[in-house]
Amino acid sequence: MSDAGLSSSLPLSWQSWLSDGKNLLVLELTRAVARLRVWNQRVRSRRQLAEMDERLLRDIGLSAEQALREAGKPFWMD
Repeated sequence: MSDAGLSSSLPLSWQSWLSDGKNLLVLELTRAVARLRVWNQRVRSRRQLAEMDERLLRDIGLSAEQALREAGKPFWMD
């Protein structure tokens, strides 16, 4: 293979590599944002659950013990 052939294929491989990297980065950032949204929702829901009184808990079918157990979970646990 000549040097001319190698140099002409190099930019194409770099373009492909950069394009693949950009696509992967966008995918991973999209997943990260989705995960952060889920975690944020869990924090808010568990905080609200911890603030509910017995009557409200009964209305949604939970005992105080169940509510406290759920509210005490870290945000990353389902």
